[in-house]
Amino acid sequence: MLQPQPTTITEAEYLALDAENDMKHEFVDGVVYAMVGASAAHNDLTVTLSAILYTALKGEPCKVAQGDMRVKAGNASDYFYPDLTIVCGERDFVPDATIATLTNPIVIIEVLSPSTELYDRTLKFQRYQMIDALQDYVLVAQDKARVECFSRGDDETWVLSQADGLAASIRLPSVDLTLKLAEIYEQIEF
Repeated sequence: MLQPQPTTITEAEYLALDAENDMKHEFVDGVVYAMVGASAAHNDLTVTLSAILYTALKGEPCKVAQGDMRVKAGNASDYFYPDLTIVCGERDFVPDATIATLTNPIVIIEVLSPSTELYDRTLKFQRYQMIDALQDYVLVAQDKARVECFSRGDDETWVLSQADGLAASIRLPSVDLTLKLAEIYEQIEF
């Protein structure tokens, strides 16, 4: 069955829409995507990860932001609301943006949902790779204890590390931090 083609808008129209609306919207290739509510597990994982990262990076020149921090993907006119971001050093923002829009996250973390997993693994990851500062892209499953970390190499290739099971841990090289899955999934029942 043919699907209707989405109506495209300009970047300026998107920025006005997102600034005037209580609901968050992502913007890719001129198409607006409304951000819908998340599951309890998704929220629990995001809060737990935020607490773990904040505690581990306290005293470092790094800041952790949750899903209300909009990110612009490189020179493209694409805007996203990742579940978590980390910036080390000064945060760079799009000048004169109505909503704070980060341009230099070193780590982006997405908690996977059944409705967004393909989008997070493909189009979003492709666009996130356009962010020069980005070193680690982390995907966190919510239906099992599994975390994947894609790390940018010196030659601009992305290398996958993955951890499965509550006894496992995974390293985020850009912030020299090892995360224990038992801690990440402490509040989650499978």
